[in-house]
Amino acid sequence: MASPELLRERSILIAFTTRRGGVSPAPYDTLNLAAHVDEDQNNVLANRLRLTAALELDATRLTTAQQTHSRNIALVDQANNGAGATDYDSAIPDTDALVTGLQNTPIAVFTADCVPVILVDPVTRYTSVVHAGYKGLYSRIVTAAIDVLVADSGGRVGDIIAFVGPAIGKCCYDVDPERAALFAPARTERRGGKIYLDTPGIAADEIQAAGIPAENISVSGLCTACREDLFFSYRRAKVCGRQATIAAIL
Repeated sequence: MASPELLRERSILIAFTTRRGGVSPAPYDTLNLAAHVDEDQNNVLANRLRLTAALELDATRLTTAQQTHSRNIALVDQANNGAGATDYDSAIPDTDALVTGLQNTPIAVFTADCVPVILVDPVTRYTSVVHAGYKGLYSRIVTAAIDVLVADSGGRVGDIIAFVGPAIGKCCYDVDPERAALFAPARTERRGGKIYLDTPGIAADEIQAAGIPAENISVSGLCTACREDLFFSYRRAKVCGRQATIAAIL
């Protein structure tokens, strides 16, 4: 999933990867891009090099975070660009969203069911990537990322374009009543004695509530748990790789 218009008209690249096209063996087959899973790190680096080469990005400036399901946002600047490019230990600690206005500095988060979100202000040429599990959605991390992006860029919320990427859908994400009660009833569904949660829909609702127009919000609609052929899913297979969500200003 990408936006050819953004790339062509604003030189802003966005990408949601699949599990295909890498070198990792099972159960991380094949394009695992996360360094925090228990896989040979040489494979992870090889996969990242394949991806950045395909997207014509500088692999040494790839900036990542040590995701902890927090509400913490990090600004990516000249001091920390490239953090986590080659290993997990050097990634930005305790952070689940990155914001930058730097050129040639791809920012990335990694998911395998949690909701990945990309925010782009094509006017100020700022981007953000967000990792939002149910804890992040409950703490409104996407709103926090929007606030940081607007404050640092001096832009307007109404100019932002939001992309909600592949995540586990309400078709597959059954939760206990306590977790379901954290969110609006409209985003839950009862079937066969179970409660299912629509986390991509919750993310889209939050984005719109923050002031981004509905016409500026795109939701992929692809379920990571259903599509074993395309995506890693932690719910489906506890030991698995992670796909990446990447944004870069070129």
